[in-house]
Amino acid sequence: MNGVSKILCTNLLIISIIAQSFGQGSEIVPTIDRSYKPMTLKVDDSGYKYIRFLMWNQFLLTGENNENGDFKITPGIKRFRFLTYAQFTPDFMILSHWGVNNLGVQNMDPVGSRSDGPQLFLHAAWIEYHLYGQALTVGAGLHYWNGPSRQSSASTLTFLTLDNYRQGWSKLGLTDQFARNLGMFVKGQYGRFTYNVSLDAPIVNSLDVSRIPAVGNGETLYTGRYTSEDASWMSQGYFKYDFFDVESCVLPYKVCSHLAQQHVLSIGAGYVAHPKGSITYQPDGTLQSNDVFQYAVDLFYDVPFARTALTTYLVYYYFDYGPNYSLGTTYGTGNSVFGNVGFLLPMIANRYQVQPYVAYSYRDFEAFEKRATTFQVGTNFYLNFHQAKLTFEYLNTRPNYSEIKPDNIEQWRLQMMVYM
Repeated sequence: MNGVSKILCTNLLIISIIAQSFGQGSEIVPTIDRSYKPMTLKVDDSGYKYIRFLMWNQFLLTGENNENGDFKITPGIKRFRFLTYAQFTPDFMILSHWGVNNLGVQNMDPVGSRSDGPQLFLHAAWIEYHLYGQALTVGAGLHYWNGPSRQSSASTLTFLTLDNYRQGWSKLGLTDQFARNLGMFVKGQYGRFTYNVSLDAPIVNSLDVSRIPAVGNGETLYTGRYTSEDASWMSQGYFKYDFFDVESCVLPYKVCSHLAQQHVLSIGAGYVAHPKGSITYQPDGTLQSNDVFQYAVDLFYDVPFARTALTTYLVYYYFDYGPNYSLGTTYGTGNSVFGNVGFLLPMIANRYQVQPYVAYSYRDFEAFEKRATTFQVGTNFYLNFHQAKLTFEYLNTRPNYSEIKPDNIEQWRLQMMVYM
């Protein structure tokens, strides 16, 4: 018997033993409890004193054609996060959140010490005081109470599409640390009305700092506090009204799909205002400061019926970073629209759920002659609601461009996520 035959025989024997053991023990296997129980340490029986823990990992496989036309699949850790929050009276709360983003083969290090690779860093750290129940809370720290839209504070655990609409995080890396702001906030819920407003200090070393030109060329850059103390504070906020079920406002993370657990119809509007936030390098060598202003209006509708659910979201953005501003094709002065629709199919075997979806967006920025568009179609496979799911998505993007023919980017993406 050669080596290959020995391996095959060994594998068949192992499979046979495993199959027999399952068959013999099937009658005594206890019922498995697959319900989700939050990791919570209760300090007393009242429910007001507790410490809550969350941990999640999103593993992503991305397939696309490279410059040579070859199809390449790249693995990566999209997000690994750990979050905890606690309160010991109903009057105050503390929260911390840390993790790693976008770890892949191109930025890993043999011993994990590469200084310019993805690092474990602080995503949030804030405290808050509940002055008047849920109606009025004040807080401070590195927070996620953002404007101008619902997507600006989206929960990375409950996306309908594989990932958030990038333009929804309209300040990421320009004034904040990965969509988290250092400042003070006021938030609350009064009846069906929910609000959050903050006053924040923008970061000094924004993504635009390294792009400052040596001579004036008319380029606009969003440098935050780099050039002027007048630009040292900014404000943002989001306001929404719920017509049916009222969503929780304990945490800022907006749910993107309730999986037939709630009936939600909300309309919202928000803003970002940063006086003298950007600068334009004039050809004569002088600097012109610009007031950065953004606003958005959106609608979220998530309705369960029979054994299914329909989830829709539509948002319009107006961005003003300054004259002809652009940073790559991600940010730009102009307009943007995004919408998605998902349909949750009836549950399979009292356990599994399937949710196909489509999404479309366009971006019309001053700095480019043509609009950018993105089309997404995919399916979520829920193994245990949002706690364990697979998402497969096809994405087609025509980026902003100023030439005759745009580049077309196609990607096939598979994401696996588990959170506890």
